[in-house]
Amino acid sequence: DEVLGDALLVPISHTDRTPTHPETGKPDFSDLNARGPHIELGYRFHPDAWGQGFATEAAKAVFGYATTPRTDGGVGLTHLVGVTHPDNIGSQRVLEKVGFTRVGLSDAYYCQPTVLFEWHHPNVSTR
Repeated sequence: DEVLGDALLVPISHTDRTPTHPETGKPDFSDLNARGPHIELGYRFHPDAWGQGFATEAAKAVFGYATTPRTDGGVGLTHLVGVTHPDNIGSQRVLEKVGFTRVGLSDAYYCQPTVLFEWHHPNVSTR
């Protein structure tokens, strides 16, 4: 009867377009208009749920929905990104299990260094 975590698709917050909070001066990630166009597959779980496969199962389900064609009831996305804290090896493994490719360290998102992962539909050109 407890929530263990969540998984989602959301336009990702680009470092160069993230506004700052007027009072704190810190990045304000709540402005969804400053996000996108890339879509992030994200998830977070309570530490008590780590290492039990919940994140992998949730990420696989969201990935399946995101990449299933609209004609078949999905979203039909052809490109997704995922980012993790550089030290979060478990989360990096989840993205790899789902089918993402590690791109490397990046500061393009969330105003901090992250490990960037991407997935591209194999039959859609990225050029």
